[in-house]
Amino acid sequence: MNSKHHIITILFLALVIGAKANDFSNGLATGYIVQNINSRLSSKEKKSNERPFNMMTVDTGLMIFPPNQTPKCMEVKIIEPLRPLTILQRMIIAIIFTLLFMPLLRVFLYGTDADRDWLIGYIIGVLVERFMESLCNDDD
Repeated sequence: MNSKHHIITILFLALVIGAKANDFSNGLATGYIVQNINSRLSSKEKKSNERPFNMMTVDTGLMIFPPNQTPKCMEVKIIEPLRPLTILQRMIIAIIFTLLFMPLLRVFLYGTDADRDWLIGYIIGVLVERFMESLCNDDD
């Protein structure tokens, strides 16, 4: 982490702490801190976004066209295509997404104003931290 990120974090927390503590600012601070901890924990694990592939050796001396004066063997990456999802997999994904969004929908429809303010603050806090993390990520 660079020092610019630490300074922005301290300034942001000083702004939120100095304000009148209401449900929105509590949610904002909670969302920011939770996302900050999440990003630090997930940055330790480098995830590979490469698609799976197989290596295949090709002997260019056996190629008819184009004629090659100096034949050699070279390795070629063969990318395996991703297989499409089945109907059952799509239905399971739809059920999981529905179960994930039901608590949010319930808070927005049936929750108190304090709960709604906290949830909106939490969502904005997560988004602000992600935005600031992307601004301060100069080493990538």
